[in-house]
Amino acid sequence: MSVKILFNRLRGVEPAIILREKAIEPMYETKPVNDIMRELAQKLTKPLWEITKKHDEDVQEAIEDEDEESVFEDGGFDLAEPFMHSQEETNHHMFVSKYGEEAWKILREKGVFYPNMLSYFKKIDNNTYEYYPKDKRFYSVLKLEEEYDSEAFLHDLCVNPGDIAELKTFI
Repeated sequence: MSVKILFNRLRGVEPAIILREKAIEPMYETKPVNDIMRELAQKLTKPLWEITKKHDEDVQEAIEDEDEESVFEDGGFDLAEPFMHSQEETNHHMFVSKYGEEAWKILREKGVFYPNMLSYFKKIDNNTYEYYPKDKRFYSVLKLEEEYDSEAFLHDLCVNPGDIAELKTFI
């Protein structure tokens, strides 16, 4: 799953989350990146732990105070731990924790999700859709202290106004 920004016919930036699915099962000896990272981390963890125990005085002191296994586990020395879950499980957990299970169902069904999708999306005609109402098309991750005028916002862009005028004839 990746986050992708959609451009609605140059009318404004519209954030959306797009779910990318595999089209076919992997062929030959192909493995998911997550599996490759996990296997590599599993092979590196023990040698790096041995080096750490030998040269890191803080780790040596911690091992004297408690057992080696708990220092290893509590200290985050297992490099494979972040890769123990599949990419699908990680995607599900991260998405649901932010948007909820109902939003996950929408994403799985439609392949795309954005906040207020069910209330904002409407079909204009056979080939035209509105994803965001006109007053909701400009997106920022910053909280605005005051309301903004979407038409005035266009004048603050770093583009040639003549280019925008040409584009408006297509919109």
